[in-house]
Amino acid sequence: MIMNLKKLFVSNYPDYINKVLTKSPNLTQSELRVCMYIKMNLSNKEILEKDQISPSTLNNMRHSIRKKMKLKREDNLVLNLLKV
Repeated sequence: MIMNLKKLFVSNYPDYINKVLTKSPNLTQSELRVCMYIKMNLSNKEILEKDQISPSTLNNMRHSIRKKMKLKREDNLVLNLLKV
């Protein structure tokens, strides 16, 4: 399932993963998957359902992504990921 998601994602956004990893090379696979979901405009609820994770886990992952991308508190994670 995850591999199919990645293939579908790469066909729609061919350079996105490389650009995100260039900006933040130490993202985990789970964090990268959340970035992909955000780029696909999935809501938090949809992400929770797809990955079967808790809201607190998603919040922790989003916080970790922000930190690894060196975003400030006032910077919008979604907007930054959509711009990549």
